[in-house]
Amino acid sequence: MAVFTALPRSSIGRCVHEFGQGGVRSIRGTVLGSENSNFYVHTLERRLVATVLEASSVAAPSFSACLAYALCLNGLPTPAPCCGTNAPLCATVGGMIFVAGANLVGRVAILAGECAASRAAGALAVLHLACIGCMYYCPHIHGEAWVRASARLAAAHSPRGAQHALEHETSLLARLVLSPGYDRLPRGLCHYDLFQDNVSMVAPSRTARERLSGCFDFHFAGFGQLVMDAAILSEAWRANCTGRERRDMARAALHSYQTLRPLVRRERACIIEALRAACIRFWTSRLCGYYRHRVAGLRSLHEPRAFRPAWHVRIASG
Repeated sequence: MAVFTALPRSSIGRCVHEFGQGGVRSIRGTVLGSENSNFYVHTLERRLVATVLEASSVAAPSFSACLAYALCLNGLPTPAPCCGTNAPLCATVGGMIFVAGANLVGRVAILAGECAASRAAGALAVLHLACIGCMYYCPHIHGEAWVRASARLAAAHSPRGAQHALEHETSLLARLVLSPGYDRLPRGLCHYDLFQDNVSMVAPSRTARERLSGCFDFHFAGFGQLVMDAAILSEAWRANCTGRERRDMARAALHSYQTLRPLVRRERACIIEALRAACIRFWTSRLCGYYRHRVAGLRSLHEPRAFRPAWHVRIASG
């Protein structure tokens, strides 16, 4: 989350009032993230997380809000989006889309370990199983075409060595996507961004273990290969680990996922390529955010080298 567009209190209050959440008590921006502007909003009714989608059409936020609402109705731990009579699931502020949802109980799992990764992977498997019969289609906005375009943008600002590595890795991603068996992999609705900062953990008591209180941020959700979503989660959760801990984190996440939704033979055959493709996506995204001079009132830059695709072999060997 970050704050690129500092909205006045009156604008946020008007949108929150349209959602029927009462008056605004306090507004606080957040520093994490790289795409949209996010605020913690405390109203007379409850605590909300408000998001200003910087560069989105109406279709994408409508799909993400509908997906979060449907998952919430089916018992999955997701925040219910706010809705009103005039603005069903989103409002417009200064030509940009404004959405809001309930603020989940607990803390964001930034420094969580294997136990939290396993719980997040289990929740992702439940999401995939719950959405198997869903026929609503929304393309993944951070797919292969976006990665190639972002790689060209990042190459213009990257050192020469990184430029060659970007070209090589994006060509491998294109080969995976264009391979004959890729379209035959199981497909469905995917989260595509289940990082640690998109998962909330809570401990029922001081002595009890933390449990998953919810998953959020469905703005990148779309229809695609389920194995890619599992690979994205695995790579995201082990990015901040080092050495043997990286391998153990990935193993714990994939094992927990397969406990609920075992990978089919074709998915197991391409899991290494999927993990590498997840690294490529994150690497290009971080490079664009790191080298692109985008003005933000509050922002925390992510280190792009954490996702440089050089560790996919470790899972295969381990």
